[in-house]
Amino acid sequence: MYTKPHARVRRRRRFAAVAALGVLGLLAACEAPDSVTGSVYDAWTHNDKPAAAAHATPAAVDELFAHPYQASSEWAFGFCSTSSPFSACFWFNKTESKLVLEKDLNSGLVVGAAFVVHPNPVSGQLFHAWRLGDKARAASFGTPAAVNELFAHPYRADSHWEPGSCDGAAGSIYCTWWNKNQRSITLRYDNLQSHLVTDILWDVADPSDF
Repeated sequence: MYTKPHARVRRRRRFAAVAALGVLGLLAACEAPDSVTGSVYDAWTHNDKPAAAAHATPAAVDELFAHPYQASSEWAFGFCSTSSPFSACFWFNKTESKLVLEKDLNSGLVVGAAFVVHPNPVSGQLFHAWRLGDKARAASFGTPAAVNELFAHPYRADSHWEPGSCDGAAGSIYCTWWNKNQRSITLRYDNLQSHLVTDILWDVADPSDF
């Protein structure tokens, strides 16, 4: 069975506040990082720990800089959500692995950083190409039918898509993304023959239904 990211992935995060954020659709959300969290992210992209330390706790700085920034990862901002007294901002790289920066609204400091690796890079890269509106890139990771089906639905940044879990079944790997309205997109990756995404499934919670 699929598990929504708020039920599975978030409980695995090392800091409890992000785990407690719950369903995104119930939270205040924004389309750009706040100045503090954005400054910490920018400092990371420039390998500038002192600049990050001006806006983050030592533990958060150490957690973030333990993963050196690489431009080739092609990080893209996703969204921020707020559930007092914390906020969390999300970035996604080209495989849809996730960086989360958590800010304490009382202290005004970033107090946590977490990286969540997406388990299926091909599905992740197809979804990320859709996130960026790059259909030509998507063609490397999905069949023409799958790419056309996905790009027939324009990506909307304000939908706040977030990767959830991946599960295997009969030579396939099904990876699901959820948005703030709890709508889902499931990508079927052919793990035996084409090694491409072959199907796009909308609002399907469990691949065993097929």
